[in-house]
Amino acid sequence: MSRNFFLIRHGQTTFNARKVISGWDEAELTPLGMQQAECVGMILSELGPISIFASDLLRARQTAQGVLKHLKGEAQFVDALRERHYGEFGGKPVEDYRKALADSGGNDERFCPVGGETKSVLRARVLPYLDSLLKQDLENILLVGHHGTNKVILSHLLGETENSYQQSNCCINELVIYKNHLEIKRLNCVKHLSSITDG
Repeated sequence: MSRNFFLIRHGQTTFNARKVISGWDEAELTPLGMQQAECVGMILSELGPISIFASDLLRARQTAQGVLKHLKGEAQFVDALRERHYGEFGGKPVEDYRKALADSGGNDERFCPVGGETKSVLRARVLPYLDSLLKQDLENILLVGHHGTNKVILSHLLGETENSYQQSNCCINELVIYKNHLEIKRLNCVKHLSSITDG
């Protein structure tokens, strides 16, 4: 028996467009982001019923809703799939975080933003939920996550370091899960978005 496992990142947000950190701060999808979400739904529309689990942050909820315009199923929203909490850097330019990280010694594993969480705390939140989900008898699974969340999941399933994986807005990662092994169908695939541009 095999199962289809899809992992996507949310669509483009207002924060992405401004190159600022979201973390747990709420950011809406841009019109492009909504188009991206619907493109995912159209690509996966032939799958039949699918179980969708998404982060409960607004951008992931909006992405799941866009996908569901073309799929049979309903989404469950869970806090375990949230992005890493960047604390005081939420809503601030990415460069501010990078500077603070460098000033702290550059160890992104240990660095904890004020009011935020370390990478190890992120893993401790995401991975038990993922493992419990994969134990369920579900044929088609779609997770809607975030840049950091998705990298944690892919690293856990495929064994490479988290930095080995890039995650573009509304990319599709597709794995076929067998009893004793995984088959990679696509990683960070954005071909389905080729027809839309940020205009």
